Amino acid sequence: MVKQVHKNKRPALLKHFWAFLLCMTGLFYGCSLALDWDPNGLRCASGQSSLCGESYSCLAGFCILDNSLAQGNSCLYDRQCESGLICPNFVCAKPCDNYYDASETTCDTDEYCAPIPKEDAEGNSDYVGACTATTDRCSNTDGTQQCCDEADVCCDNSQNCQTGNICVSIKSGAKACLTTCEFEMETSGGGQNNQINGIDCVLPGNYVAYCDYLGSPEKLICMEGPPDATFQGEGGSCDKVENPCQAGYLCHNSSCRAACDLTSSICTCCNVGREEVGVCAAATDNDCDNL
Repeated sequence: MVKQVHKNKRPALLKHFWAFLLCMTGLFYGCSLALDWDPNGLRCASGQSSLCGESYSCLAGFCILDNSLAQGNSCLYDRQCESGLICPNFVCAKPCDNYYDASETTCDTDEYCAPIPKEDAEGNSDYVGACTATTDRCSNTDGTQQCCDEADVCCDNSQNCQTGNICVSIKSGAKACLTTCEFEMETSGGGQNNQINGIDCVLPGNYVAYCDYLGSPEKLICMEGPPDATFQGEGGSCDKVENPCQAGYLCHNSSCRAACDLTSSICTCCNVGREEVGVCAAATDNDCDNL
């Protein structure tokens, strides 16, 4: 009689089990390697920068590396621009402080320091300065943006600008199309009494419009002050952006003075080198030399 030998099946099963584990381990690590990609250029949704991963953010539907955008490129956040640049108006730019200053040196020779309205984390209105190239887009009267022409400067003359805007030379080599304005004359009994009492500034947004001189040669420009700004009255300390004068006043030698028609008899109207519009001398001395 031949004896039947019953082989133990456990070793064979263990072999299959370990083979399966090795296979699954290989698949697991293979998948891990496949997921270890560079997020740059991956699709993302607007406002969902966290999906791009650390040191990346979302711009125009794609993940981009932080600090990778050069000056002049479109952006959403400061972090997207190269080191030392900011993103105040959806364009990477150098920061600056001396708004509309002809002698400032932070910006390039073909740029001027433009005040860009912004809100802080608490919702307070403020400005941030950005070096703005003369080839940059110019503001139109309806709030849209448009390039004036294809020249090296934004405008050679006011004909290059949209209706309602004039060409203003901020500094040598840097010009801009800005909204012009006029002072309105007070009328009494159907006639003018040569007293300026208001402005015709209309600007989009929540910022408060006021009219003052800007540029070289000076031109009347519609400026905008934050909604929570304190507009200075007669004799108040002023600057033309962050500490503006009340409507109907001009910031002259860092003090607010009432604007007046040079033929006015309402006050001692001092000629300060501007056509038709002067500033009233202080009522205390009526002396134009003390302005």
